[in-house]
Amino acid sequence: MRQASAKPVRPEKPPNELPPRLELPKYEMLAELARQHHAPPAAAAAYVLLNIVSNELTEASAMHFARHDLSRGRFVLLMLLWCEEDHTLTPLELANKAGVRPATVTGLLGGLERDGYVVRAPQENDRRMITVRLLPKGRALLEDFFPDHFGRITRVMAGISGADLDALSRVLTAIRDNLDVFRNT
Repeated sequence: MRQASAKPVRPEKPPNELPPRLELPKYEMLAELARQHHAPPAAAAAYVLLNIVSNELTEASAMHFARHDLSRGRFVLLMLLWCEEDHTLTPLELANKAGVRPATVTGLLGGLERDGYVVRAPQENDRRMITVRLLPKGRALLEDFFPDHFGRITRVMAGISGADLDALSRVLTAIRDNLDVFRNT
């Protein structure tokens, strides 16, 4: 009988340590490459930097969420429930509002329910339909999370004027609106 080969063990990075920063390409090199392909150099440079910052923000946020027994997905679902007047939505409504597949919501809800943050129950008027309700423990988790979360957001945005933050929001919205160029063939 043949034994399965052991997987190589990867050293785990410490929980509060980000991977090394990705070095930006030299602007001149990127600009030349962009010009060769009829793209504005400034757009190419901004795109590269946006990608790098996005990845770093995702990794740093994941570490922040983990300190509070959260992930981005768990946080989004809890916030969607928090924002509802009765703190209740169906799994399909959660999926649609979160912009994810229903199967993703099902997996996240399993963990949130197991941890006592939400409960799934049949609707009173149609027992075939399931409703998800935010429980007091879930509300308490968010209430404990908010001061640290908004404090960190404030520190990340420190030194940036209100006008610049408004401009950043407009620019990011325009980029988001154009992302279909990568999704479509």
